[in-house]
Amino acid sequence: RNFKNHLKAWRHVLDVDASNHCNYDEFEAACKKIGFRGDVPGAWRALDDDLSGYITLHEIDPVSSDTLFMFRKWCDEEFGSVRSAFGVFDDSGDNEVTQREFRRSCRVYGYEGNAHKLFHAL
Repeated sequence: RNFKNHLKAWRHVLDVDASNHCNYDEFEAACKKIGFRGDVPGAWRALDDDLSGYITLHEIDPVSSDTLFMFRKWCDEEFGSVRSAFGVFDDSGDNEVTQREFRRSCRVYGYEGNAHKLFHAL
């Protein structure tokens, strides 16, 4: 797979259990999955800059992490939760939110971030 952004790589390869953390074993497995043949321990050390024993999206991509945090905060304030927001966004009632529904809902309800980029990242 070719990941065009860190958030997709985080969600699909590194944080596969959605724990918001990636430990060394998960990182090593992700490196194997994508065919990384470089210095895995060195890459780990470079990413785990606080020596916590795990990495977070914020350590890899602070901008994406902050964008998600702000979207979640907005959803919590406007709708009570992200899940509730997506329920409102789903105009068609098919349990899926299309790009059109997402962008329209973000505009109508006053989300000030980049809805287009956020949709594609999610």
